[in-house]
Amino acid sequence: GILVERGGKKEASSLVKRVTLVSELISGDGDIKVPAGRTEGICLTTDVDTLLYHMNNVRYLREVDFARADFYERSKLYKKIRSKGGAVVQGSCTIRYRRFIRPFSIFRITSKIIYWDEKSIFMEHRFITPKDDFVRAIVLCQQRVIKCDANDVMKELMDVESGIEKPQVPMEVAKWIECNEISSGNLRNGC
Repeated sequence: GILVERGGKKEASSLVKRVTLVSELISGDGDIKVPAGRTEGICLTTDVDTLLYHMNNVRYLREVDFARADFYERSKLYKKIRSKGGAVVQGSCTIRYRRFIRPFSIFRITSKIIYWDEKSIFMEHRFITPKDDFVRAIVLCQQRVIKCDANDVMKELMDVESGIEKPQVPMEVAKWIECNEISSGNLRNGC
């Protein structure tokens, strides 16, 4: 559901109308500020599971793809990576469902960078229902940066000379990285 312009009018390109809000710098931990974004959506009957009870699990990942694309554009992250001759791909993703989203419920997705290293940028996406401000699901994504150094990209994007520093890796992200490394090692060893 991205809005497209046709004949001077903006129309929804799918059944889910998406309202995109301007990205802003929000505070992470302490004084650290990282690019953040927000998109909104609604769970329609085409988005629910076979029992018509809640939003289908796959729909969450589709919505995150739209939110991430919006974030890349508004934060200029993708433009910065491309200017260095690089590319970015989804390396891994995990989602934790806390409470389901019912049909016709409005939700917003907040997106922010929570950590990066030389090869990857780690993002967190939260599905929040505005009526109760409850976090319904949390998605962690590893964005692999190819053909350039993610540290260099983030230094330029964050304007490090202004005093903004790289955040420490959150404990859950550190454990998730470790889990992914173990899994990759097992696959390399034929397990």
